[in-house]
Amino acid sequence: MSQLFNAQPGPLALSTTYTSQGGALMFFVSGSAWSTVNYIQVGTNLVIDGKNVGTAKTSINEAYSHKTFSNTIVVNGLPAGSHQVQLTPLTSYGEQTDSNDFYTLTALEVVPA
Repeated sequence: MSQLFNAQPGPLALSTTYTSQGGALMFFVSGSAWSTVNYIQVGTNLVIDGKNVGTAKTSINEAYSHKTFSNTIVVNGLPAGSHQVQLTPLTSYGEQTDSNDFYTLTALEVVPA
């Protein structure tokens, strides 16, 4: 198990690397965001080596209020080696992140025997 971000303050995008052993991965993603627009979804994309592999998101009703989101994302077929891992904004329409938003990303890898 690897803690890639632990309550890392924003804003998004955040970037790190992860060295995989070629197993199946579970990423536990959580964070928060806010919006200048009512009634939209906010969140983050989990991007590995430039490919969006999943999202963590929530819907909000009122603008200018930080809202939390979380998700568990399973990634199969990632080859062994070093990989670029990013958390990027879910959308560019109205979504905002700043130093009052915090992000946690944990990777759990199951390697075949």
